[in-house]
Amino acid sequence: MAKTWDNVPCRFWTQNTDNARGNSEYKISTNAIVRCAPVNMDRPPYQNQVFTLKRKSICYIPPTSQLYDLIGYLPLEERNNIKIDSVVHDNVYLNVQGVILPASRRPAVGFAVFDCINNNGDLDEVHLGHDICKLQMR
Repeated sequence: MAKTWDNVPCRFWTQNTDNARGNSEYKISTNAIVRCAPVNMDRPPYQNQVFTLKRKSICYIPPTSQLYDLIGYLPLEERNNIKIDSVVHDNVYLNVQGVILPASRRPAVGFAVFDCINNNGDLDEVHLGHDICKLQMR
């Protein structure tokens, strides 16, 4: 089973609900993300993560889903234990503590951002971001 995928190229903004620094902007290519996250300017130790350019995989999770809750309740240091079970068409199946649930390769307004470095299903630098509030497909 495939455990990697090409990102869907797009540009979007996520709703900052943590401070008054403004929304984050993402530019997504097939194999990388560029992110400007002013929300991190006031959040130690994340000040070095205001501007990001990395080869990362990205998928999207409805914030009302069981998958979002499972990831959200994990301590940050345990999120790199999440695995990719498989990728089938536009679904990315994440394994969170033995529970396998789908995320979407396709962005949508209202969905939360999930990005990571994906080493054939083993994840590093896992980030569960805010919800998309504006989307431009390329």
